[in-house]
Amino acid sequence: MKQSSNKRSTALYTAMKYSILTFSVISTFCGALLASPGKAQKLEKSRVSLHLSKDKPTSRILKEIESNTGLHFIYNPDVIQEHKRNVSGIFKDEKVGVVLHKLGFSYVEKGDYVILKNLPVAVKKADRIITGTVKDSIGLAMPGVSVREINSGKSTSTDANGKYTIPVGDDAVLSFSMIGFKTRQLKVGTAVVLDVILLEDKSLLSEVVVVGYGTQKKAAITGAISVVALDQLSSRSVNNVGELLAGKAPGLIVTNEGGDPTSSPRVNIRGAGGINGENVLYVVDGSLVYGTPVLNPNDIESISVLKDGSAAIYGARASGGVILITNKKGKKGKMEITVDGKVGMQNAWKKLEPLNAQQRAEVAATAAKNGNSTILPAFDPAKYPEGQTTRTNWMDEVFRTGMTQDYNLGISGGSEKSNVYLSFNYRKAEGIVINTNVQRYNFRINSDHQLTPWLKVGENVSFSSTNGQGANTSSDYTGALLSAIYYPSNATPYQPDGSFSGLPGGEYAGDYGDIINPVAELMRTDVDRPENILMINPYAVIDLAKGLNFRSNLSVTKGFYHNRIFTPKRPEIGKPVLTNSLEESDRRLTDILAEQVLAYKTDMGLHHLDLTGGFSFQKTNDKRFSVIGRGFDDEAPSRRYLVNATVFEPAKSSMEATALTSL
Repeated sequence: MKQSSNKRSTALYTAMKYSILTFSVISTFCGALLASPGKAQKLEKSRVSLHLSKDKPTSRILKEIESNTGLHFIYNPDVIQEHKRNVSGIFKDEKVGVVLHKLGFSYVEKGDYVILKNLPVAVKKADRIITGTVKDSIGLAMPGVSVREINSGKSTSTDANGKYTIPVGDDAVLSFSMIGFKTRQLKVGTAVVLDVILLEDKSLLSEVVVVGYGTQKKAAITGAISVVALDQLSSRSVNNVGELLAGKAPGLIVTNEGGDPTSSPRVNIRGAGGINGENVLYVVDGSLVYGTPVLNPNDIESISVLKDGSAAIYGARASGGVILITNKKGKKGKMEITVDGKVGMQNAWKKLEPLNAQQRAEVAATAAKNGNSTILPAFDPAKYPEGQTTRTNWMDEVFRTGMTQDYNLGISGGSEKSNVYLSFNYRKAEGIVINTNVQRYNFRINSDHQLTPWLKVGENVSFSSTNGQGANTSSDYTGALLSAIYYPSNATPYQPDGSFSGLPGGEYAGDYGDIINPVAELMRTDVDRPENILMINPYAVIDLAKGLNFRSNLSVTKGFYHNRIFTPKRPEIGKPVLTNSLEESDRRLTDILAEQVLAYKTDMGLHHLDLTGGFSFQKTNDKRFSVIGRGFDDEAPSRRYLVNATVFEPAKSSMEATALTSL
């Protein structure tokens, strides 16, 4: 039976409609299947160039990647905020996946988005404690042995009984070292107790060590004598001998004076005490030195430290111990010229962290509550709300990064009968505390000449000139560092007009106590202390017979010291001083030392005989003069001279002469 054309058209339309719909669904489904791999490959194919720094927020880095690549990241903001990373540097045309992995993220792509998650962090095992005892080859405990874990850098030293305790991690390797002994490195493994025996380094026993009025081989030394290691000295810039000695010999304690670059460190050998107080006796090239010597550390050839009975040969002056310093001399051969320069930076390694304004107010409130008293108004937020705002970290204000410059020139040479060593040094350093500095010039010439087979003469001549500006950093009442700890952090160093600020709080300022603005105190410092020291040391050695020689030594030291300190007014609220003053003083020191030493050495089979006898005479003349002027109407630097003072204190002068004879 035939159908009409209309019915055929309707059926055809219906079939085509369902066919097209089915085709569209299938096409959409297949397109999705084909599109997914393409989108998943978008991140893998994306590259980016970035500059990462440790202080750049992670969220900002992710936004930069999004803007440069067209990717879209999904992440938990709280996770990103807590995220810690150590990666930094420059990435050029790097795969985005690699960058994300280095940032500490894993990722999953879902369509047009990339979901970020933190990579799992491996749980670090807690360090375990290793203990043990270090002994020498005959079983005696060894105090002062350096114990260091090589991987972590953690270190300690053995106590008086040779015992040590140190925390270590997995695969730890301990290094045991001490001057005169061979260094040992041992793997800890699973041990909890690790005892060690150190053997003497016999290669060092034949070295010659300078002792009182002579020399000995290390193998023959039985007294308390330490040799200071001077390795890697040329790579360092040190201000004085004290800094050079720090940590270099057992029983030697070196204490710096609060960051003042003009002060010499305090040196103690096995603690304080003795009729000579805490002071050690310095002997430079065989000559006793008055006070602490001002030397160029690059000139030093060797340093020996004498303790206890080993120092007895120098008498009562050596009760605090003796430090023997031998400077370099010329060597046989062609003339050698050495030049080196060092430029570096120095800053405070670790600073105290004072309380901020709110924390200090909370402490004051707690103290008042515990003491059953009323909180001081300066710390009460209801009465003085500005006292809760932190404006200044005073530790950051008083410390700085200082620049150091150190330049050396050395000339050395000699022949069969003569040699000479000449050196020049200039060093300038900014202190780590603001407005402090020090500079030093050193010149030295050492030479000796073998005039005849039995007569040798020589001389050691040195000149040093130092100057600098220090500060009061060690006082426990008015010191700048103590003030930086206690000065209220809601104050600022300067007023809007540029003048120094005093204590804040207005009528409540007294609640903070009588504290000095540490920045004002340091910036007002005006000190000039030039010191010039000339030392001339001629000597002669006469060989009287085999093993018998006579040495005549003369040492003349001239010291010229000038001290100028201007103390300006301090009008700020806190600890005001409304007067000013200028103190000037001069000092002239002459020290003459004459020594005559007769020495005899001989070997008798397995025995060695060493006899020394001598006569010593030392005379010191110390003249001083000082005057103080007050009442300067104008504190301009050009007016800070005594002629502009209106009031003078009586001038002071003194002369002290001492003489010492030893046999």
